Amino acid sequence: MEIGLPVNYLGAITFWLYILAALGLTILAIYTLASQRPPHDGAQVERRKLTLRFSALAVISFCTLSVNMLRVLIQSYTQWSKRLPSAYDRAHHGLLTRIWTWSITSTLFRDFGEAIVADQARYIWVLTALLATFSVCSYMGVEGRRRNIPQLCAFFALSQILPISFAQILFYIALIRQPPGDRPIRVRSLPSALVLVLYSFGLSVATQVAGTAMLMPLILVTRLLLLAQLLLTRTGTEEMKRTTASLMQYPSVVIAQLLIVRQVYLSLQEHSLMDIGTALTSHPAVSTLGCDLIISVISFAAWECSDPLMSGDVSSDSKEAS
Repeated sequence: MEIGLPVNYLGAITFWLYILAALGLTILAIYTLASQRPPHDGAQVERRKLTLRFSALAVISFCTLSVNMLRVLIQSYTQWSKRLPSAYDRAHHGLLTRIWTWSITSTLFRDFGEAIVADQARYIWVLTALLATFSVCSYMGVEGRRRNIPQLCAFFALSQILPISFAQILFYIALIRQPPGDRPIRVRSLPSALVLVLYSFGLSVATQVAGTAMLMPLILVTRLLLLAQLLLTRTGTEEMKRTTASLMQYPSVVIAQLLIVRQVYLSLQEHSLMDIGTALTSHPAVSTLGCDLIISVISFAAWECSDPLMSGDVSSDSKEAS
């Protein structure tokens, strides 16, 4: 029966592959952590404590993400159901049939994108979360190469599919469990600067392209720029000076501060501080990114406060995460 809605099989395939990829990459990342062999040294007890601490944070992150994403899906399905012809409602009662029809006719990804840039108050949360994501990806690119973290691509891919805190916490655990190592690395300075500028520009114009055909391509490009962080760092030679993650963070931190100050100014032109606070719960999509930002910040703080004894593996001057 025709339901009068455009059919998008590519969107449906992307949606279902998205779910499978998230589950598969989560399993691969956890398997990688389980396969690591922590060194038998004087820090064994501290390693176990830190592993348990960050494992608990990972569970909190995953559960929070799952709940918020489920809310996104339920809201999308509910709104889609309201647009259905009454004749279709009477003829199709099977849940699986309706879910499949929803997946090929809904505009889930676009609705998510429109929701997070709908107004300036919401976008404060979203902008800060996306800037933190860039910082974490930069950190993983540098420290992952320097410490020779196994399956680094899996952590990066997971950070593209899910909000950042889950991959961030799993990466911390990988650093804790990784044997000592300090490989010299080389960061491509010019491409790195270009990626940062393009990413920042994309974030700065996102609210201006809301409701236009440019929004989804912009979102896709910014995701690809995050993935580029994996390609900008290469293992160098022994003679090369090691580039610390903290050094690479400085430009992004400065630009992030400028963008956040600008966004706060724009938001206060239209909204009160109370509006900005309540924007976190104004839509499940915003809650997904905003709550994840909070967990990411808490995880970063916990990482910064971790025992200096770990400096044999993770130097105290390079434990910058967001």
